[in-house]
Amino acid sequence: MSRPERSRIPKLQRVLVGLVAFFMALVAVRASADVRHAGTWPEHDKKVTLSAQRMPRSQAIRELAKKAGWSVVVRSPSDEPVEVAVKSQPADKVLDLLLADGRFVAERDGNLISIAPEPAATPPAASARAAGAASATGAPAAPASSTAPGRAAVPPAGAAPSAAPAASAASASESAAEKPPRRGHDRVVTGSSVRIEKNDVVHDLVVMGGTADVFGQVTGDLVVIGGSARVHKGAHVYGDATTVGGSLTVDDGARVDGDAGVVGGNLHRKGDAKIGGKTSQDKLNISVGSHGDHEGGSWLTRALRDVGGAMTRAALLFVFGAVLFALATRRMESLELEATARPMRSFALGVVGLLLGALATVALCVTIVGIPLAIIGVLLAVFAGYAGVCAVLTAVGSALVRHRSDNVYVHLAVGCALLLVLGSIPYLGGFVTVALLFTSVGVVVATRGAGLFNPRHGAPPPTPYGAAAA
Repeated sequence: MSRPERSRIPKLQRVLVGLVAFFMALVAVRASADVRHAGTWPEHDKKVTLSAQRMPRSQAIRELAKKAGWSVVVRSPSDEPVEVAVKSQPADKVLDLLLADGRFVAERDGNLISIAPEPAATPPAASARAAGAASATGAPAAPASSTAPGRAAVPPAGAAPSAAPAASAASASESAAEKPPRRGHDRVVTGSSVRIEKNDVVHDLVVMGGTADVFGQVTGDLVVIGGSARVHKGAHVYGDATTVGGSLTVDDGARVDGDAGVVGGNLHRKGDAKIGGKTSQDKLNISVGSHGDHEGGSWLTRALRDVGGAMTRAALLFVFGAVLFALATRRMESLELEATARPMRSFALGVVGLLLGALATVALCVTIVGIPLAIIGVLLAVFAGYAGVCAVLTAVGSALVRHRSDNVYVHLAVGCALLLVLGSIPYLGGFVTVALLFTSVGVVVATRGAGLFNPRHGAPPPTPYGAAAA
């Protein structure tokens, strides 16, 4: 063998030794970090794309669950930040990567997944060694400790029992108490209210055009559209709780593991109510506690915030009315003239119109096809209602300052300012707002939507602005 060939042999040996060491390191990592899948898992899970930087592991798991359509309950001893950047990968493999620093059990029932640390177990070899030692000495074998794998716990006679097994038993009982119930069935209710009793278990609960009272368990999400929801004491929502067009109340002793969100309503969180995720709503006043105090600052701060909000709403109403008068002058004038000529008739028509509109909306929500029509009708009704409000305020402003100015925008500004002042007076402001609402709806009904819907034959054309008082 030549000298160059002999010099290559040690290098080859070092490479082989390095490969063997790397392989043994991979085996050691796999032995110390493992995720055991329990329950029924699909062969091919949904592929997801997830990106996170310095995000707590529990939050990363929640983001993964949202993308995969899961409902998860995580009981993990640590919450270290992780960095994830995956694209179009199976969701179950991404979950294994997020839990790769320990031994966990992921138990699945449908779309409900419970994640918990793998319970420690005594190796069979240790039990055999303990049994052999006991037989050699003639003493009965003592059971191995569940809190110290691989070591045989042999307490001396008369010694007090160790506190470790008791702590382990307490932890196991607590984990059993936190384990979610069976998945339950999805429930979709349209046009009526629903009540989930104390012993009832449902998965996703969706209510449209009604209210939801939850006394039992919701293993998925709670969604109420066009109504209110209340999670009573002892109830548990494992997913998110969301209401659109109504309030959400979480009583003292109730629990929502996910996010609690409200659109077009108020969120009431009473006493020791537990919400695991984020809380959000589209209004400034969040009622917290049993007294319903508004969050943030002293009474002066709250008063200034309320005044600023009222002035902002009045300014936006003036801008909306000015745009309508500029783009649809004759139609807005017809609404104003109707409010000036027959205010009491407009008030009565507004009461009837609102009742009939509410009944029509509920009737449309009974069918799936009618729900989009109901949404479009509600949006058009809101737009027409605000147009009627601007017309009525302009009529009021014209009655007050017409001898000073004939400018329609001045009349609208005076009406908005008067609404701002009267609306801030306790009790009186509520009556003024209700009367304004009914009258505004009434002028829209009386004029058939300012002439948009089948105007009456033979009706006189709208009188130009400036001739109303002639």
